[in-house]
Amino acid sequence: MTPLTVDIFVIEDHADTRRALVRLLTSQGYRTQSAADGLEALERLEKLTPRVIILDRMMPVMDGRAVLNHMRKNERLKRIPVIDYTAGSDAYTPDEAAELGVIGRVPKVAGWDKLQSEIKRVIGESQETPQS
Repeated sequence: MTPLTVDIFVIEDHADTRRALVRLLTSQGYRTQSAADGLEALERLEKLTPRVIILDRMMPVMDGRAVLNHMRKNERLKRIPVIDYTAGSDAYTPDEAAELGVIGRVPKVAGWDKLQSEIKRVIGESQETPQS
């Protein structure tokens, strides 16, 4: 079975934040899927191939670091770019980020505009929104 390609996969345990991100991303024309924790995310990633993952680091069941460690052991998943999107103040060191595949970081307090800019940078888009 060929995995379904989506633009953005949001992995976020706070339901309100997850729904808001999906709603905002969808309104911008992105094909978006989401998961409420790391374990659900890994199960969903068996059937999805996102262009980019927005990953909360601090989650119950399985945290973001554990998700990244599992992804990096899978040939198909290890190449997917990841944006660290967390309320935590501690950042991955540059070496950790490179090893785990984290290519961007947006603190949740930075807001939607910063996250949107980082997504566009990671996906390699100009100021144009994607086609539906």
